[in-house]
Amino acid sequence: MLTQYGEEFIGRNEILIDYFSEKVNLLSAEMYRIDIHHDTHSEVCIDLYFKLVYADGHNLIRISFKEIEEFSFYHCKKNYFYYVERYTFFKRKDYFYLCLDPSEEAEVISEDDQNFVLGGEVEGYLLQEMDAARL
Repeated sequence: MLTQYGEEFIGRNEILIDYFSEKVNLLSAEMYRIDIHHDTHSEVCIDLYFKLVYADGHNLIRISFKEIEEFSFYHCKKNYFYYVERYTFFKRKDYFYLCLDPSEEAEVISEDDQNFVLGGEVEGYLLQEMDAARL
């Protein structure tokens, strides 16, 4: 199903985690955009945009987190923004956790993790190539 922006809904919550474990991998992807905004209920929302290197067909994906409990992203000019060398994506209790620089590659949340989002809901969308211009 396409949204008004030409996006195709992938799935929500556990379905999205399954999608990334079975069909698509974020390894070697480039995160090229982060949007942080409020929704209509004044909750913080975070949209992460990725360009996939190893994908059949669609290579642009948006992962949207709502009901944010915590997030942290860091950038330094001497490093690339942002190439995914490893990541973890899982559900912990009532939250969904995506970490793009985990201290461990197991399904644990560590104080040493960097570049992460912890939210109560997560959705994924395939973006049409035509959307790349508006991003």
